[in-house]
Amino acid sequence: MSTRHGRLSINLKENMREIFRPVEEYLTTIPRQASMEDQRKRDFLKTAVLSGWFKDKELELISQMVKLQA
Repeated sequence: MSTRHGRLSINLKENMREIFRPVEEYLTTIPRQASMEDQRKRDFLKTAVLSGWFKDKELELISQMVKLQA
């Protein structure tokens, strides 16, 4: 199967990377190490969720603000 990367626009390639990023760990054979910053962001989000202080919409905004890089 080929996506003919040479013929895809840069925008489309970036969109594809962004879409597949959440499931990359299940698709790749080479594990990727999370950066310390990403780990701190994950920990912050977990704490926000577990604290129960935030509503769903607030949690969604928080997660958008601290976008994780995979």
